[in-house]
Amino acid sequence: MAERFALWHAPADEEAPFAAAEATAGLFASARLSEQRAPDHVPSGETLRALFAELRAAGGA
Repeated sequence: MAERFALWHAPADEEAPFAAAEATAGLFASARLSEQRAPDHVPSGETLRALFAELRAAGGA
């Protein structure tokens, strides 16, 4: 069984092209790529809240 994993990336991130994140996610059947609306390379507060919500849901909490 493959582990699920999520990737977040900002299309406006100037440090790494969004296409690279899409290509990386495409290498794994269980990957999901979400767009971070904030243009920064550093995770936004919104992205972190989504991450922690997913972790809580996965843990059954």
